[in-house]
Amino acid sequence: KTSIDASIARNISQWLGGSHDLKAGLQYTHSSTTINDAYLQGVFFYDFNGPYFIERHEPSGTGGLLRVFGGFVQDNWTVNGRVTLNLGLRVDRTAAGIQRVAQLDDTSRVTTGVVFDALPDLIAFAHASPRVGIAVRLDESARTIVKASYGRYYGRLNTNMFSAVSP
Repeated sequence: KTSIDASIARNISQWLGGSHDLKAGLQYTHSSTTINDAYLQGVFFYDFNGPYFIERHEPSGTGGLLRVFGGFVQDNWTVNGRVTLNLGLRVDRTAAGIQRVAQLDDTSRVTTGVVFDALPDLIAFAHASPRVGIAVRLDESARTIVKASYGRYYGRLNTNMFSAVSP
């Protein structure tokens, strides 16, 4: 997995009737996985304290490739001495598929010459995640503060999710 993150922050006082702590950033993540599955001589034995069971199959290769590009903006806006707003938006674009995978022999060390083609664009989507929060100081001593927030969060894909459709 490779990840690159960058962000910048800036404080601006006396803009739009208050002070602002602005922050923006970008993130890129690239990850891949390759799994080669093989039984020695193509056979696996099961012993269930009774008859033996034998499973046979050819070596297989599965993989997953994931790319996520995201960006965000955020503003902690102190409107006055009592009210602070937290406003933000994150946008992510995800693309996933399967890279080319070479089949290994039953020792999982030597390629057989069979290469499974890539399926690079199995899924692609983008989504926006808004966030908003408010903090209100109810008394001058700041001993009583009411806070509320809303945010929309999405789960992320992982590369192992594609092993079922891998050739």
